[in-house]
Amino acid sequence: MSNTNTAACNAHKAAADEHRACAEHHSKAAACHDKGKLEDAKDCASKAMSCCDTASKKSASACAC
Repeated sequence: MSNTNTAACNAHKAAADEHRACAEHHSKAAACHDKGKLEDAKDCASKAMSCCDTASKKSASACAC
């Protein structure tokens, strides 16, 4: 695999990892809502939004490779 392909592959893996982290934060927020823990849900949702911003940037970068 060439260096370009390795870099692109690594960029896609990094984006996927970030998206998985976002999904985990969203799942935790949903679980908190189910339990009536609204403050915890807001905290998880805030983390998810921050993570989604990062994931979006990593995805755009990966797709530009």
